[in-house]
Amino acid sequence: MADNKPINWAYPFKAAGEDSKEVSDPQIYFDALAKAKDGFYPMGANGPSPYAATPATTDSEAAPAREALTFYSLYMHLLDWAGYEATGAPEPAEFLAPTSYAVKPTANDPLMGLRVRALSEDVSSEVLALLPKGCKVTVGKAHSVKPQYKKLLSIDDGAAIPAIPSDTVGWVYEAELTGNTVADKATDTEPTLTLSHQGLRVRKEGKGTGSIIGVLPRGAMLKVGEKQRSGYCKVLEVTDYRGVPALPSGSDGKPLGYVFFESLETKKTNPSAFDSVHLLPKPYVIKAGELVGHIGRYQNHNESTAKQRLHLEVFTCEDVPAFIEKSRAVGEKLPDDQRTLIKVDKGSKIVQPVAADAHVEAGVDVRLCSDSPKNGCWVKVQKYTICNADKNSELGTYNSTKLTYTLSVAQKTTLASRMGVDATDMPDQVDFLKVYSNSLEGGDAHDYESGSIPTTHTWRKVGAMAGKPFWVKRSALNAQGRRTSMAGSLDAWTEFPCIAVWKVRPAVTCAYCPLVPGKRYPMSAKPSTLRRCPGGTSPSVTWRATTFPVGRQKKT
Repeated sequence: MADNKPINWAYPFKAAGEDSKEVSDPQIYFDALAKAKDGFYPMGANGPSPYAATPATTDSEAAPAREALTFYSLYMHLLDWAGYEATGAPEPAEFLAPTSYAVKPTANDPLMGLRVRALSEDVSSEVLALLPKGCKVTVGKAHSVKPQYKKLLSIDDGAAIPAIPSDTVGWVYEAELTGNTVADKATDTEPTLTLSHQGLRVRKEGKGTGSIIGVLPRGAMLKVGEKQRSGYCKVLEVTDYRGVPALPSGSDGKPLGYVFFESLETKKTNPSAFDSVHLLPKPYVIKAGELVGHIGRYQNHNESTAKQRLHLEVFTCEDVPAFIEKSRAVGEKLPDDQRTLIKVDKGSKIVQPVAADAHVEAGVDVRLCSDSPKNGCWVKVQKYTICNADKNSELGTYNSTKLTYTLSVAQKTTLASRMGVDATDMPDQVDFLKVYSNSLEGGDAHDYESGSIPTTHTWRKVGAMAGKPFWVKRSALNAQGRRTSMAGSLDAWTEFPCIAVWKVRPAVTCAYCPLVPGKRYPMSAKPSTLRRCPGGTSPSVTWRATTFPVGRQKKT
């Protein structure tokens, strides 16, 4: 840009000069490209684009409700697939090669179902095969000696493992059938006969005691949801399934069930297409900071070797100057506490916050305080401590709506000691974290979903915000105000970091707050600009609030 005037820098280019026109002679382009030093400007297809942008709306579509600019980006010369397949290569972006999982070759859960026996008149029996759970069968008359067994006439859905010749007479135990289906009651295993079908159990619920509804054989490929606290994850899709029969599906057509996450291994998948323009079947959201791709290699005509290069374009099809003018008009109407630009006077000294004087231990989470700032670099938090408590003696009344237990003074003292905090800092209630167990150590723990809890499991996992409030960087927390990682310790400040700076050096400007020295605010007034900074509570410090509307300065 020059003098705030947009420059149209896009192919086809115009010739230089006041009366420039689009160039139609290709030789002029070739002559110019011969002098290029850092890669040619692409004039046509140049390999696959890392993703396809959503098309612009047509005239017939409704206009957006709010003013906004839509930007498009093009990434070229990214690493090709051969580069990703090389030894030690980085992982590709998720949209390019979605992460898939396979059942580990070490998974050894046996196939479960209903035995098929060969019963003779002398009551001897031999196991012929196993009907896996989910099979549907037709049975006939009862056995003359063992009437609890019915003759297997046909397998209507699924197959026996191993396969049974059509002329074989087999018998099944009727009590383990649910109607004509081999279901939950069938728990027979035959590891020798079904060795090739051993793998990973699929459970109806995401816990170790959930009903078994099938077995995914070793090597089966699938997509799963996030790992839960129980160690299980939801089966989202089975892409390569050789089990018998297929897993049952829900009303949405997706397979039911959960599998143990540690029994899966990641598998690199290939892109859907090579050497062509590939449009993703549905848009893929790439958030700020997420991977788009890795820089590939590009060789100019006048260079002996290829170098790492990236060609990146960011552009919009909309009227940028008009958008800026509209933004200025909106900015003029904003109240002072919503204006986002500040002025730092020439000669002001910009300082960083003091060093952290506390820390949050590894494995300990935090929660936002009710008076924590809604924006800015810093948040006010308290430690969120967790322990197990006996509901009969260490917890009070349970609120099933809020999932909380009240605490008496004595109960506060007990739990404070267990959580490692002062009893005076304990709240009047604790959160039930929906996990119950049979001991203080959390033995035989289960996730609570609904209904009653066995009387043998009186211990509840509870948590509470306890201890003195302190400050941490907002960037260390997720959108819910919890630590993004608890693997290591987290720096913390017992006082607002900028307060400590001003107490030592009151004649400087804080890089993190919209207040600078120069004007004294009485404590009784507390203007909105003063409340925006926790430092405004000190009567010994003077401030001047400086605010500007969007796009235009305002004198103060």
